[in-house]
Amino acid sequence: MTAQALNWGDSAIRAADCMRKTLRAATDTGPQNVQDERTDGGARSGHGIHTHRNTRRHHPERAWDALRDWGALHQRLAAGFVTDTTIDGGDRIVTFGDGSVVRERLVALDESARRLSWSIVGGPYEHHNGSAQVFAESDGRTRFVWIADVLPDALADRTTAMMELGTSAIRRTLEGDRVRGG
Repeated sequence: MTAQALNWGDSAIRAADCMRKTLRAATDTGPQNVQDERTDGGARSGHGIHTHRNTRRHHPERAWDALRDWGALHQRLAAGFVTDTTIDGGDRIVTFGDGSVVRERLVALDESARRLSWSIVGGPYEHHNGSAQVFAESDGRTRFVWIADVLPDALADRTTAMMELGTSAIRRTLEGDRVRGG
């Protein structure tokens, strides 16, 4: 199976903006024990490094179980933002709500650290490293950290916009009892 590259043109950006507005309208219920923090920074040698941190009330085991389920991203972790996930060898083909499709290659799955890392291959990036990690906070909340390191830096804004949509979907999915077995 061949994955088509993400369409990074104006139509994809408009679709992401539309999706963001739709997701906000459908889920905006005011503040709810959630802290979202976005930091974009340190373009080193053209790298765009983007980090999203979310703290919420749910069990870290539940969040980790959903994150580590490589083939069920669209059902267990980011429902709506991701509409389909197909396994192709060790890769997963991910279809986003705006119709964009990428091939992600699993780099590492670390059970003890509750960390998953992957790379987008054959797409618009010269370089892409992504990782997500689940932490248990002392107050009973769970911290979910998603980091993307990308080249070229010209794709940084688009990557950040997609990560913002993704973290909102992850929050809704994990808090909305969509996680099976959790």
